[in-house]
Parts: sequence; C-alpha cells; structure tokens
Amino acid sequence: MVVNFDVKWCDDLLKWNTTEQLCLNRKNRSEILFQGFEIWTPDIVPANGPGVIPNRNSKLQYPVLVICNGIVRWSYPEKL
Repeated sequence: MVVNFDVKWCDDLLKWNTTEQLCLNRKNRSEILFQGFEIWTPDIVPANGPGVIPNRNSKLQYPVLVICNGIVRWSYPEKL
C-alpha cells in the first residue's frame, strides 16, 4: 500500500520579509519551492514499512514548499 505523507514544520532559519527580499524577477515572493535535498528535511521512516530501509533520495525528488513565515510543507508518497 502506498500512502501520501504530508509533513509540516516551522523553521526559524527560513523566514524572510517579503517587502525587503526581491527575487530575480523583481517581485516579492511569499512562497518558494525547493527540492528536498536543498534544505533540511526530517528523516521519517514508517514503523510498519516494507522491511527494507527505503532509499531516502527517492523522497528528496519531491518539492518542499517554504512560506515566508517559516512554515515548511512537504508531501511525498511512501510504501507501507
């Protein structure tokens, strides 16, 4: 069975003021998408997983949404 994990946490190091930080296209951004390997992501392994330690790199291909207030959301599928 494959389930979708929706993980949410707050990272104080990923906060910014949208009026002071301009992106390359000169617009203020309140949300930025990162690849999972570009920022810290928690190591979550389901207790009732398939028995083999999953390849962590496969989860890191899914984007991580970071909001200017430090809230981070990451959704990815996991085999149970």
